[in-house]
Amino acid sequence: MQNWRLLTAALAIGAVICGLAGCRSHSGLPPAPPPAWTLSPKPADSVYCYFVGTSVNQSSPAAAREAAFQDALRQISRQIVSEAGLGLAALPPGGILLPLEGAEIMPGCIYHEQSGNSFQGYVQVSFPIAGKRQVVERLRNP
Repeated sequence: MQNWRLLTAALAIGAVICGLAGCRSHSGLPPAPPPAWTLSPKPADSVYCYFVGTSVNQSSPAAAREAAFQDALRQISRQIVSEAGLGLAALPPGGILLPLEGAEIMPGCIYHEQSGNSFQGYVQVSFPIAGKRQVVERLRNP
């Protein structure tokens, strides 16, 4: 009978300790993982190519989104000058060819994380393949 009481007491103490440890490790909801597209853009299809722009150390979610969009435009521009057979020196200051008509942030593809007072942003941008071909041709045949 006494072993039964000791076993019950030990189980109760163990449950209390586990419960306390659980309270410490779950002091809030864990942050949601970033969406999968932040690590890998959607593959190109027959109409659009896709790019993920990123930004760091921005002052607000809006600034993080805009800086990430500008990063995606730079990626598009680098790909265009590469396909045109030109070096990166062909890019204007800022690294963005203008106009890049049709480059748009995809619906639901804006994400930011806050760390202290700064924000890191991600956007997934679509760009029409036909528009990309036009810019490539324009650069090849000025």
